[in-house]
Amino acid sequence: MSLENDLESAILKINVFYNKLSTEYTGEIFNFRKEKVKNVIDDDSIIKDTYQNIFDNYRQFLIDNQLSLYTLNFDLENMFDANDLYKINERIKAANSIYEKLRRYCDKKEKGDISLNKCLNDFFGIRMIFTDLIENEQNILKTLEELKKSGIIRKYYIRNDGAYSGIHITLNGNDNLRFPWELQLWDKSKFESNMNAHELHKEMTKYTNIPRRYFTKM
Repeated sequence: MSLENDLESAILKINVFYNKLSTEYTGEIFNFRKEKVKNVIDDDSIIKDTYQNIFDNYRQFLIDNQLSLYTLNFDLENMFDANDLYKINERIKAANSIYEKLRRYCDKKEKGDISLNKCLNDFFGIRMIFTDLIENEQNILKTLEELKKSGIIRKYYIRNDGAYSGIHITLNGNDNLRFPWELQLWDKSKFESNMNAHELHKEMTKYTNIPRRYFTKM
């Protein structure tokens, strides 16, 4: 099978798993499109308790399901030709990363007057690195467009930002009432420069006065 067909199958599998966990999650949630970033952060630049509890509960839910997430990763690896796939990584967004991203959006020109789904769209992230993504990019984009039209993914875009290059895909059930997940597609040739750009971005946008409460083991 072609890379784009394998990728389509993988995204469909991720979506089934995403929908399953979203259905099983019984904690409080809100509309990510209607809620504004500025409403989540208080005047002292602290996440309001109501929202902090919601974020913490969902992160704990993902941690409690970490074995299933590892199994998903393993299953995904077996769906691709060994010559196409370099590696797959996954991660649950850390509490301090959530805080820093919210603060960063409050410090932009919009002052946090932006939908939360444009800020926090990656509570869980999967990164797939392929050996031949660039040469198959056009076919992959056509596949992603079909998946978007069918409602499997909410959006996708190519991100070329300095030394960074990748395709970002968002899943949120298209109703904005689920915690969004993100899938990133990288080419192996861009792996080192992307990692360096990622680390540089984190260092340049890091806050030095993050409250201790956001550095937890959870």
